[in-house]
Amino acid sequence: MDESACRWPGLCDGYWNRLRYIPKFLEIGAVPPQTKKEHCSVALLPSWLPNETIHSLACRYHLLAAYQDPTVTALQLFRHVGAGNNPLFMTGIDHLSAISQGMLGTCKSMVLDHSSVPFFISFLKPARREPFLSGFGRPGWKYWQTMLRGFYWPTWITAKLRYCPLCLKHDNANFGIGYWHTEHMLPVAQICLLHDCLLVAPPLLHRWSLPTEGASSSSRLDINIPAASARSLLKKAAQICNVIAAIVPDCSNASAICDVFSSALGGLHVTGGPLNLQFHEHVARLFLAYYAPILDMRASVELSLSSEDLQVAIHRVFSAGPSYSPHIFCLLVAWLFESWESFYYQYKQCEQDHAARRRRGCPLHSLFSDEPHGTLEEQSGSGQIAFDRSRDSDNRIGNRR
Repeated sequence: MDESACRWPGLCDGYWNRLRYIPKFLEIGAVPPQTKKEHCSVALLPSWLPNETIHSLACRYHLLAAYQDPTVTALQLFRHVGAGNNPLFMTGIDHLSAISQGMLGTCKSMVLDHSSVPFFISFLKPARREPFLSGFGRPGWKYWQTMLRGFYWPTWITAKLRYCPLCLKHDNANFGIGYWHTEHMLPVAQICLLHDCLLVAPPLLHRWSLPTEGASSSSRLDINIPAASARSLLKKAAQICNVIAAIVPDCSNASAICDVFSSALGGLHVTGGPLNLQFHEHVARLFLAYYAPILDMRASVELSLSSEDLQVAIHRVFSAGPSYSPHIFCLLVAWLFESWESFYYQYKQCEQDHAARRRRGCPLHSLFSDEPHGTLEEQSGSGQIAFDRSRDSDNRIGNRR
């Protein structure tokens, strides 16, 4: 391959010089002419950079190969044209492992070490984790959406690629190119824990776009360090999210999560129960008051919840159901417990209490149970009945008083 043909403007010369020393095992040999014609061969695969995502490695390959059509890269690396449309949940990874002769790792190791998937695995039953991980090896596999049962991005936020301007500057200086970091793609990650500056979600030309080099050097406006009050809140939530992704704990017991949150809110003198409308209104007010410094930065931080949206999100957490926002979960933990260790200790204690109740024959629900859930209409109908019954009970108590 002619270096000058694939050299793009804006990349450091040192990056291209390093390509001469890429290990030979990552250079794929000659392929039949018909394969070249169908654009299904891999000319050159880069090796991993520190904390790089699977999607980012594919972006760098797309750049090195100088392809114009993103589907060519998708077919070559992952064997399906839709690869890369959701950069956080990449599928077809078995093929990527095979064409690199296993030197990039297995499907399981790549998913665990180079994606945000470990965060979500924490909320799956242990028995369901292995099938969940192996599924990402299959091209176009979409069953992960069913297995997560809605514990994914909420409707009021979209999954965006983000980078830290100072990390990007460091990457350009040390590796000759900027790339996407796994820790910047996690839910609630709005700040870089290393540099304390807000992450940037740039507009992308196509699905294999890399962070632009000029973003961190052409203007200081990209480097936005929030005020101390907002910075501490953002860092606390990001640290909790990073710990979950790093240790992959077992948080599949939704009833225990609900009880731990309810117990913590009891210490704040929140009246009512989880199915009481006044309870959710009170929790929403306290939540918004605590995170007021972040909400004042709506232009910079992707967290713009109205009181009504927040009440719905909180109801989903406290209903011990199968679907709620990872953002709200992490923010509740940061607010009520300050650290992940404090929350998880109380969660395990509560889980032991639930185990004792199960031995006495008391039924409990799991966050991702194996039993199919009812339709959305049935769930919303039952939830409304619960709210109505709770309000009627409160009214009767008020009349007696």
